[in-house]
Amino acid sequence: TIGAHCHIGPYCEFTDVDIKDNVLEITGQADYWIYEDDYKILFEDQNGTEYYPTYYPLPFRTRHSLLGDYGDVRGYHVSIPLAGVRRLRAVFEYKNGERCYMMIGYGKFCQLTHAMDSSYGLYDHHILRAKGKTIYVQKKTRKRYRKCERRYCLELVKKGYFKECFYRYATRVFRKIHSNKKIWLLSDRINLARDNGEALFQYLNRIDTGNVDVYFDISKKCSDYERMKQIGKVVPHGSFRYCMYFLSADKIISAHIDEYVINAFGVKRDYLKNLFRFDFVFLQHGLTKDDLSGWVNRFNKNISLFVTAAKPEYQSIVDGNYFYTDKEVKLTGFPRFDNLVANKTKKQIIILPTWRKQLANSIDQKTGQRIYNDTFKNSAFFKFYDRLIQDERLLDCMREHGYTGKFCLHVNHMEQIGDYHGNDVIQIHEGALNYQKEFVENALMITDYSSVAFDFAYMKKSLVYAQFDREAFFEGQTYDEGYFNYETDGFGPVCYDYETTVQSIIDAIKRDCEMSEEYKKRVDNFYYKTDTDNCKRVYEAILAIDQNKEA
Repeated sequence: TIGAHCHIGPYCEFTDVDIKDNVLEITGQADYWIYEDDYKILFEDQNGTEYYPTYYPLPFRTRHSLLGDYGDVRGYHVSIPLAGVRRLRAVFEYKNGERCYMMIGYGKFCQLTHAMDSSYGLYDHHILRAKGKTIYVQKKTRKRYRKCERRYCLELVKKGYFKECFYRYATRVFRKIHSNKKIWLLSDRINLARDNGEALFQYLNRIDTGNVDVYFDISKKCSDYERMKQIGKVVPHGSFRYCMYFLSADKIISAHIDEYVINAFGVKRDYLKNLFRFDFVFLQHGLTKDDLSGWVNRFNKNISLFVTAAKPEYQSIVDGNYFYTDKEVKLTGFPRFDNLVANKTKKQIIILPTWRKQLANSIDQKTGQRIYNDTFKNSAFFKFYDRLIQDERLLDCMREHGYTGKFCLHVNHMEQIGDYHGNDVIQIHEGALNYQKEFVENALMITDYSSVAFDFAYMKKSLVYAQFDREAFFEGQTYDEGYFNYETDGFGPVCYDYETTVQSIIDAIKRDCEMSEEYKKRVDNFYYKTDTDNCKRVYEAILAIDQNKEA
């Protein structure tokens, strides 16, 4: 019986939709607001033909009430052959056999949207239109497309969204001008390059990319802007040109996956997202050693190519709750690893801890910088490293063996850098850090839980892990511990108190910072390869995305 229980109404989201070879593929999540132990989700066409999806629990999605957890959101996938299908509805079937049509929501990776009554999406040779609880399926013709777009733009004008309407017209013109070329848009941070994005950008500008035009996205106000222009074509972040390249890009390729990377239009995304046509390539900023599945999962980020560098890292993502497969996750190595050579090492050590979420204030919207934290100097984090920098035992050892040092705060704590004071041996580094240069030149790294240790270990250089606040650290972070065990997998001694940390650093300096054979073996077992062909492998993996689509 259709209509039962509709006073509450279960909810079904289309997270991602695609049509290939005349088959509609829907991936999504289904929610319900009632206490039910069992139910079925199905799809029904205009003839009453039923299509049953496979569904599975999403461990990072749970509904809550005042009484506690009462239901998991379930992921699902369904394949629907479109021959003869003109209309589809999602049906919720209770275990007593009663049914109702489900409310359909449209995720950020679906072209359809509830924000527009004239919502439509272009998929392969089809047009999908949404109206209420019904999806209409039509063959794509030029006449139908123009009618859908005209209706869409008229609604935008009525709503007062003139800028978004102009963007839609400008994109059509821009794509015609660039119709003979594919566009790849690369980036690192908005205000900083020097990561995997830049390394791959350098490589792509050294080779023949054929019919692909490569651009780098970065703020015109930052210090790296002019330097990047010497390498290749640069697009100022946030500019009109950037918006056009974003809306016309075949590939968005970045070391970061924050919302601004995959969405150039903020809350206005819904009015333009059916123009998006890019595959997102995640180069990663740091090697994934902890469980990030609650953040980087397919339902939240929808990555087309997930670049990894280590064998256990790759396996943890494919086997974990990320909902990616070996089709999306590739073991290639990081582009920036190509720049890591150990023959330029100097008698220098670098102290490079990661940030603490609980110590970082919010961002000032006017300046884009974090607000200074008055209580930072009272923290165990500050006191540990302030004491380490001034420890006379360590400084005397460094002087005796001819070493100098550098202390660097994470960019999310940079407003606190004035709280620290250097000396004749260890300097306090201010401003942006050239990580590649530091990795190459330093002989020893002292860090804690930071993924920068993986770049350093790649060159088989000595490490010391200072983890005096291990329990508090993981309680305050946005992720859980993963497969990597510092004691059994790490590339240096793990120190849980101050005295052990100081002694381990002194011991390393006394042996001229040579990595022990035990840790060298761990490096060999951990990484996919330790060569200089990482960019080449990543480039080939990106090209394979289109090849797989055509197969």
